[in-house]
Amino acid sequence: MTGSEGSGEDSYIFFCVTQGIDGGAFESTVYRYDLRNRDLKEIGTVPYDSQYPYAVYDERAQAIYYSSGADIDASDQIYKKDVATKNVGRITDDLYAINCIVPQRNNIFVVGVSGKAKEIVLNPVWYDKDGGKGIDLGDGDEDNSIKNLYYDPETKHALCSARSAAEHSKRMAAQMDDQKYIEPENTVYEIDTETGNYSEIFTTDASISALAETKDAIIYQTSAFNEDIFNNDEDGFYTNRIFVYDKKVGVHSEYAHNGGLDNLKWLSS
Repeated sequence: MTGSEGSGEDSYIFFCVTQGIDGGAFESTVYRYDLRNRDLKEIGTVPYDSQYPYAVYDERAQAIYYSSGADIDASDQIYKKDVATKNVGRITDDLYAINCIVPQRNNIFVVGVSGKAKEIVLNPVWYDKDGGKGIDLGDGDEDNSIKNLYYDPETKHALCSARSAAEHSKRMAAQMDDQKYIEPENTVYEIDTETGNYSEIFTTDASISALAETKDAIIYQTSAFNEDIFNNDEDGFYTNRIFVYDKKVGVHSEYAHNGGLDNLKWLSS
C-alpha cells in the first residue's frame, strides 16, 4: 500500500502492483480501493524501469506520480501521468534514487537521494507538482539518511526514521568479510514540513522498517536478522515486531510479533 487519503464518504487507499510483461519488461498498476463501499478500481499502468517500483495516485490531480529511469542515465526521476489523457511529463531532473512520493495539494513530498550526493543519503524534499526547484527539508546533517516516512496531511507533520549512512556502509562492507551486520542506531524524528524543523522523539538499536502515527502514539515495526539482539528464533531468517510508543509517557510496548510487513499505515475509523 502506497497511501491513504480523505475522510468520511471520500476515504480510500491506493496501492501499486508490479508484474512482468512480454519481452522481459515490467510494469506497475495502481489501484484505488474505496473504504466505504469496498470498491476496487484500476487507475492506470506505468512502466517499471527504475531501481525499484514506486507509483502513487493523486485523487485531486487525477494523475499517477511514479519513479522512472527512462530518460536520464543511472538515475531515477519523478514523472506524472495524466489518467484521462495518458500524457506523461517529467517533474524532476536532480535525483538519483527515490524512496517515497507523497502528493499534496500543490506540492509533492519526496524522500530521495540527490544526484549530486557523494553518499547514498536519503533526504526529504518538496517539489512543485508541475516541476520546479525543490525545497530541501534535510536536517543539515549530510550523514543522516531517512529510511521510512509517514506524513499526516492534516497536521502537515512528517514522521521519519533515520540512520547514519556512513556507519551503514561501513557495517555492510564488514559483512562482506563474514562479519555479522548490526544495524546502526535508528532515530525517529518529527519534521514540520512548513518550517523544516526536526524534533527527535526516540532512538533504538533496532532496525525500523515501517512507521505510522496516531494522536497519542507512534506505531513502528522493527526487523532483525538472525543472531541480532531482538531475534531468538532458531528457524527464521529475520524477526519482525510491532511496537507502540506512547508519546505522553515515553513508554514502548510490544504489540505484535509477525512474519513481516512491507508497509504500515494507520487508518482512523
